[in-house]
Amino acid sequence: MHKSKLLKIAFRLTPTVVLAGILLGCACGDTKKPVGGVLIVKQPQGGQLIQTVSCELELASDASDTNCVNPQVVYTAIWMSDKDEHKRESFTVVASRGEKRTQNHTTTFSAPQGLYLDRTFWLEVHWDDRNGFQILKSAKAVCIVP
Repeated sequence: MHKSKLLKIAFRLTPTVVLAGILLGCACGDTKKPVGGVLIVKQPQGGQLIQTVSCELELASDASDTNCVNPQVVYTAIWMSDKDEHKRESFTVVASRGEKRTQNHTTTFSAPQGLYLDRTFWLEVHWDDRNGFQILKSAKAVCIVP
C-alpha cells in the first residue's frame, strides 16, 4: 500500500483509538494507572432487631502523576455474611489528568420487608489500580434476633 494511503487510514483511525481509550479507562498502559484508595468513614453497626446495615465510604482516584486519557478507578462493594455474598455495587471515580478526586458513597443491605437481619455482615471493597488488585474489609456487624 502507498505511504500516503497508510497515513490517511492512520489519521482516520486516531479518533477511534482515542475514543476507545476514553471508554476503556486508562489509555496510557498499565504502568501509570491512577492510584485508588478507600477510607471507611462509617462502619456497619449490628445489634438486635436490625433491618438494614450500611457503610459510608470515601473512594479516591489519584491521577496526579499519570498521563492517562481518562484516569479512573472502579470499585466493587460486596455485602458478605458468614454464609453468603448478598449484594454487589460498583462505583467509578474519575479524575482529570494531574488531579486527585474523592467521592463519598453509602452502600446498604436490608432484610426483606418486615424481617430482621440475623447474621454477621461486613462489606468488602475490591479495586484494581497501579498497585494491583486490592481488598479492604469493614468491621463486622453482628445482627441478632432474640
